[in-house]
Amino acid sequence: MKMEKYFERTGKVYEVSSKYDFGWSHIVYVFDNMEDAQIWLDTEEYDFRDRELMSKSAAEKLAGRQAVKNAIKGGMAA
Repeated sequence: MKMEKYFERTGKVYEVSSKYDFGWSHIVYVFDNMEDAQIWLDTEEYDFRDRELMSKSAAEKLAGRQAVKNAIKGGMAA
């Protein structure tokens, strides 16, 4: 499912920031604004992280249920 459709249906989109450093580590962010999510996705990080926009279930599969439960509220202040 396209992220725009998922966002229209749920009002939220999840972004997972992943880094491999002797094993994968993930940080999950949740956005209630698609524009802010896209800006965050396009923002460069200086520690070579991969970023992806995804559904809640996809984020749970990648980062784990607890990481999604403790997701950081995204937005321009994040």
